[in-house]
Amino acid sequence: MRTIRSLGFRTDLFLVGLWGEVIERDRYVVVRTPDNPDFRWGNFLLYREAPDARAAAENGDGSWRADHARELPHARATLFAWDSPDGARGAADAFVEQGFEIDEGSILTATRGQIVEPDKRNSDVRVAR
Repeated sequence: MRTIRSLGFRTDLFLVGLWGEVIERDRYVVVRTPDNPDFRWGNFLLYREAPDARAAAENGDGSWRADHARELPHARATLFAWDSPDGARGAADAFVEQGFEIDEGSILTATRGQIVEPDKRNSDVRVAR
């Protein structure tokens, strides 16, 4: 699979892959949980780039809506995401004009050097894989 830049989406794809399907296509990744069509973030398309002007079209080449209808016909919600850790929105407003909502989230990450041991650490606890 091509590299997903967002650590949040990499984590999501890993977790959904444990009980669902993660399928790479040329322009996007299909994320689906066939046994749970109500799980919104278990049934969505993840694009590599922010939407362009063609993405919000109902049909045609480059239409994200046509991709979703083809890939996730039983999903109860239409969700799109794009791997844009820099926050690029592209032509997302075209979706908003059609009644979609933008759900922006933040993913908190830390490197090993940034993790600080708590004052009241329990050294008797062991974590194993």
